Amino acid sequence: MPVAAYLPRVVALVTHLRQPPAPSRMARLIEQVSADYRQQAHIEVIETTLAELLPLARDLDRHQRADIILCSGAVAEYLRQHLTTKVLALHPGQCDLARALTLARRRAKRVGVLNFGQHPGPATPPPLFDLRVQQHTYTSLEQARAQVERLVQDGVEVIIGSPTVCQLADAAGAEGVLALDSDSLRQAFDRLRARSRRARKPPTPQPFTTRYRFDQLLGDAPAFRATVQLAQRYATSNATVLISGESGTGKEWLAQSLHHASARQPGPFVAINCAALPESLLESELFGHEDGAFTGSRKGGKPGLIELAHGGTLFLDEVGDMPVALQTRLLRVLQEREVLRLGACEPTPVDIRVIAATHCDLPARIASGQFRADLFYRLNILRLVVPPLRERVQDILPLFEALLARHGTTRLGAPQLQPLLPMLLRHSWPGNIRELDNIAERAALCAPALEGADGIALASLFPEFFQQPQAPTQPLTVNDNLRSLGKAAEAAHARRTLASYDGNMEQAARSLGVSRSTLWRRLRAQP
Repeated sequence: MPVAAYLPRVVALVTHLRQPPAPSRMARLIEQVSADYRQQAHIEVIETTLAELLPLARDLDRHQRADIILCSGAVAEYLRQHLTTKVLALHPGQCDLARALTLARRRAKRVGVLNFGQHPGPATPPPLFDLRVQQHTYTSLEQARAQVERLVQDGVEVIIGSPTVCQLADAAGAEGVLALDSDSLRQAFDRLRARSRRARKPPTPQPFTTRYRFDQLLGDAPAFRATVQLAQRYATSNATVLISGESGTGKEWLAQSLHHASARQPGPFVAINCAALPESLLESELFGHEDGAFTGSRKGGKPGLIELAHGGTLFLDEVGDMPVALQTRLLRVLQEREVLRLGACEPTPVDIRVIAATHCDLPARIASGQFRADLFYRLNILRLVVPPLRERVQDILPLFEALLARHGTTRLGAPQLQPLLPMLLRHSWPGNIRELDNIAERAALCAPALEGADGIALASLFPEFFQQPQAPTQPLTVNDNLRSLGKAAEAAHARRTLASYDGNMEQAARSLGVSRSTLWRRLRAQP
């Protein structure tokens, strides 16, 4: 099915002190000129007041209703400080000023020209007969008002400037003449057409979606639940998050859940492993490139993953392994919220939330010169620490059961799996949940061979349990009555007791003073 070419969406903002009762001359002029560019862009003209300007512009920006906003120089300078949408300024040229002076000469002998900026605009042409011209600049509305009053006090009858300057002139008793004419508007639309290639592409279905939510994160260990609760609170913010934890603890699952619970959930979740790609390729993947930026670059250029994350979340996994040279460029993205493609001359604004994850000790890397301190402080705004699995002993069996169900039909209560239970609880889990998943898949596949297996058979199937040093266990008093313990500790105590009896459910239940079915419910308890 053919797809229509995407046309950039342009909103031309015409700003006034007071809303005019009918379309202003500036609005009519933009409508007239833009008619010749309807094949290159969707152009909408909106007239507003200075008081309503920022809320209106922010609404356009937040809902991505415009790829480019077109407005006068003063308004453009102001909006660029508050928006991520590209803002293009309209500036009067030499021909505009000559036309405006010719028009003003028919109405008065003394004319004022008021330009926005620190320096005067186009040079004033030589005097036209007896026409006297005074030229001034302004950088704020109050300065513009003061300059208009000064010109009127000096006997100036006509003032040339922006629509706002014209309204100020009319209010002060002079006549306002627009500085801009169709020639400058056409030049602006020509520049817009040249930039349309860089305008933001329309939203399209893309593979950058999440699979995990907070309610899918299993675990009852206090440290883990505290981390999840903190992440749920962070989901309401747009601030950068740094997740630290050992490899295999589920940092990306937490990042995906955080994105899914945030207001950015409809947007993309773009993940990249900073340790998986060489430096040259990582730079191109992150920042994108222009056509011909390097040998073998894609014709027409390619947006980087940072651009593709616009409106959503960029997840930088293993950020501690990012090359130092790229850390400098990433720091600028975090500071300015704009990205410069390889070979490009102009940056592209992006609206992203950054979540970074690392297994490294970043302060130690800073001390060794492998990580920039300023980047660390840019990332370390909201902090999450994921505890290792060896500190979540009470979560091991519920997680193992959930992983078993994913890999097959074998259940945790199957007789052939009973010899594994004490080993699961004693193992130090250097690979964390990733290692537990490997064991669960192997156990589901080899369950028939486990029935009646001796130590030699178990060692051949699960060498990890016999080769890795065992994590120290907490002191255990097997005679404690289960009903005397608090609810927060009873599940963990039940699992430790079961491990002390080498997985014998009957002896463990008798020691705890409960039935086998009650013990089984405690072992299978979910958070």
